Amino acid sequence: MHGGIATPAEADLRQAILTACNTRRWAKLGYQSLTDWVDKEWDLDMLRPAERKAVGDGLRMVGVSASDIDKVLRVSYEALRRGTWEAEGMTCVYVIGSREFRPVKIGKGDPKKRLGEFQVGNPFPLEVLWATPGGVRLEKALHARFQPEAHRGEWFDFEGRDAVALVAAAVAEIAPQLGCCP
Repeated sequence: MHGGIATPAEADLRQAILTACNTRRWAKLGYQSLTDWVDKEWDLDMLRPAERKAVGDGLRMVGVSASDIDKVLRVSYEALRRGTWEAEGMTCVYVIGSREFRPVKIGKGDPKKRLGEFQVGNPFPLEVLWATPGGVRLEKALHARFQPEAHRGEWFDFEGRDAVALVAAAVAEIAPQLGCCP
């Protein structure tokens, strides 16, 4: 978005979501849901924040819940809407994990950079599961909140429960108390 006007790419992303929803293109391709199609077919990690926001806008327009949008975008949609998320230089709190390995890492910093660092020593394919603007206070508050699930260091085992949903809910509760995003 430049000066409040959507770029053609941003408008195209929103339109692609609306078209896919209306035509049920995702179902024809064998996906269980529109969000599953977006998550698996689109390389969202390569999108600029404004483009991610456009994807979130499209998903919201077709009735996808805020928590499901956050899961697909792997960042806080509300932070994108407020313009507080920046692709470069913004410290964030993230959840990194694998679909094949239960423990997840709750940390802070640049999630893409940290993902590469963790992947080197991990035999399971890791991915950024979720991220939101935040810093050391939010990270420490989450570590304290999830101490019973602590596995080793900053790795937590939620034993089959949805780690992203639990962390996102905790952030929504904790962040306002800390006076930080989101």
